[in-house]
Amino acid sequence: AKVYPESRLGVPAEPFARYALHVAKLMRASGGRFVLEIGNEPHNWLGSMGGNWQGKPPSPWLDHYLSMVRSTVKPVKAFDPNIKLLSDDDMWIVHYWFMEGGLPPDIDGFAIHPYAARPERAAVNHDTDWTRPFQVVDENGSFASALRRLREQARKKLGREPEIWITEWGWEHGGKKPDGSRFSEDEIAAYLVRAYVLAAANGVPHTCWFSAQDSVDGPMGLIDNQGRIRRAY
Repeated sequence: AKVYPESRLGVPAEPFARYALHVAKLMRASGGRFVLEIGNEPHNWLGSMGGNWQGKPPSPWLDHYLSMVRSTVKPVKAFDPNIKLLSDDDMWIVHYWFMEGGLPPDIDGFAIHPYAARPERAAVNHDTDWTRPFQVVDENGSFASALRRLREQARKKLGREPEIWITEWGWEHGGKKPDGSRFSEDEIAAYLVRAYVLAAANGVPHTCWFSAQDSVDGPMGLIDNQGRIRRAY
C-alpha cells in the first residue's frame, strides 16, 4: 500500500501519520499481506518545498519527508511492530541523503526504482556529479554494486541493513535507448526475466514490474490499453 497525499505540496507530518496508521489498521483487519511504502518518489511531489532535487542540503523537501517518515514509523510500529514500512525514492543517491538527514533506524526497508538502459547497469556512473560526495556505484556502474554500496552505507549510518525492495522496474515499449535505437517487445520480455533473476541473486526480496497495463503511464505495461498481451506477459 502506497500511502501518500494527492497534493503535490507538503502535508503536515502528524496528520499524515494518523492517516498512515488508519491505513495500517484497515489493511491488518483485511487479513491480507502488506507493507507500507511511505510516499512514492517524494522528490517529485515535495520538490516544490525547495532545495536540491537529489536531497543534498539544504533541501527543505527532504527534511519534511523525513519528518513524515519519523512521525509515521513510531505509531504504526506501536500498533503492530510486525508491519513493514519502506522509505522510497527512485534515485539511489536520495537514500544516502535520507540516512544523512536522520532516517529512523527502525525503518524496515528502502524502496527503489532502478530504471536504466539495461538491467545489469545502474542509471548513474561512479563519477556522476550530482551524486557527490557519495560514490553510489563501482566504476563498472553495475546494479549489483549499487545495492552493495547502499547496504554498506546503511550499516554505517543505521547500524543495520534494511531490506531493499524494488517497487517499480520496467522499460517503455518503443522507448529510446542511449544509442538512439528503440526498445523492442522481444527485448523487454528478455529484460523482465533478467531483472527478476538479477534482483533475486542480489538479495532483493520483492520486485514489482511497472506496469501491469499501460493505463495513463505510456507503453510500459504487460498489456496495452486495447487489451493486447505483450510478450513480457
